[in-house]
Amino acid sequence: MFIRSILLASTVLALSVPAVALACDMCDKKMCKEKMCMSGGKGHGDMNHGGMDHGTWGYSGKKGPAFWGEMDAANNACTQGKAQSPINVAQFMKGDLPDIAFAYQDIPLKVKNTGHSVEVTVPPGSTATIGEHVYDLKQIHFHTPSEHYMDGAPYPMEAHLYHTDPEGHTDVIAVMIKVGGENTTIGQIWSRIPAEAGAEEVSEEGVVISAYDLLPASPGYYTYEGSLTTPPCTEGVTWTIMQQPIEITQEQLGAFQSIFAHNARPLQDLNGRVVKGD
Repeated sequence: MFIRSILLASTVLALSVPAVALACDMCDKKMCKEKMCMSGGKGHGDMNHGGMDHGTWGYSGKKGPAFWGEMDAANNACTQGKAQSPINVAQFMKGDLPDIAFAYQDIPLKVKNTGHSVEVTVPPGSTATIGEHVYDLKQIHFHTPSEHYMDGAPYPMEAHLYHTDPEGHTDVIAVMIKVGGENTTIGQIWSRIPAEAGAEEVSEEGVVISAYDLLPASPGYYTYEGSLTTPPCTEGVTWTIMQQPIEITQEQLGAFQSIFAHNARPLQDLNGRVVKGD
């Protein structure tokens, strides 16, 4: 069974690479003067799970995804893994999936420029319950274009709500983002992106956002077993991909892309894995 093709005119913009990103391809030659260089910045939205120096990997050139597995023995899964993410969701097995029960608290706004993405740190107390698993929301970050494809086409952006449970399981709730109406919460986040990679900006006391504003109205989702989409590409990650996108304006998309022109890992082979959907 095939899901609906995604035809978004704004995808052209999402896939474009501004001149700053092309200049940053020369970072290995120490010719890039931009603080926000995509191929050699510090930090990352997926919490640097492997403990690697943030500046050792990127999204282009010799630091790009094709070379992640060679950078550190801990990254072996990036090239040798058989259950890697992201994937193209072209078919799914329809079934009764457990509902997701969100219990998110207001988040004091702390925005970090990791050098690879924008990251919002989430304090303890926000959870998502899927079946018998109660997951704690740890952080939120963003990719452009979307890392996951829907029936062969990307969305302009994708938000990752990164969760873990006490037993060490990881569930990433992925939300596709298309161009449309303004998202006030994303506007709040964007307005506080630090200029310097590795820096974190803390808003004045009392400024909070809600993760609910990053979720679609429809509860339907797809799910499959995959990996982190960044080094060390650890497998055993459950992906929960919301079927309905949320919206941002063209201006909001452009604002993110002016800093992070392209921060998406290429698609990975499905290798016989089954995607389930409701």
